Amino acid sequence: MFDPNWPDVTLSLIQRYQSESGIVGIKIHPAIHGVAPEDPRYSDLWAYADENQLVVLTHSWSPDPAKPAQDLSTPDRFAPILSKHRNMKLILGHAGGREVGKRMAIDLMRSYSNCWVDISGDSFSLGQIERIASEVGIDRILYGTDSNWIEPRYHLGHVLKSRLPIEDRLRIFRSNAIEVFGDLLPCSNT
Repeated sequence: MFDPNWPDVTLSLIQRYQSESGIVGIKIHPAIHGVAPEDPRYSDLWAYADENQLVVLTHSWSPDPAKPAQDLSTPDRFAPILSKHRNMKLILGHAGGREVGKRMAIDLMRSYSNCWVDISGDSFSLGQIERIASEVGIDRILYGTDSNWIEPRYHLGHVLKSRLPIEDRLRIFRSNAIEVFGDLLPCSNT
């Protein structure tokens, strides 16, 4: 995980692990680290991810007066980053969280082809996956669980119980991730 409070140390570790182990993605959590994604302390990470065409997974959530730190992770904050760094791929974990954040995530995906969502978190109810798919396309949705926080069967059930055709469910479970991570994976010919 990249920590913007220790940018030099964590970026150096990411660079080392990418060269030694071939990591293909980086996690960030603006709400936990207390630093907004547009803060200059993230600049080197964005540039590195862009230059190396890496995937960045971020916690994303709706504004929440009860939890002000969540405001640091709203999907709309990533628009200038996606605009500037077109070679990196951004996954919005939790698809933006509650309804306001989901709307922001959908708007962001409409504007930027290098943005996806995953369905992890506790904010999904039946029909939401279909709604996101109808607004931005099935190829922009990835399976995610938020395990160990939430039982993985919760998210599995949302996909399996959806009204999506089986081919679309398989895209969420597998094919979309292969497309996102593509050539970054050591076994990318699968």
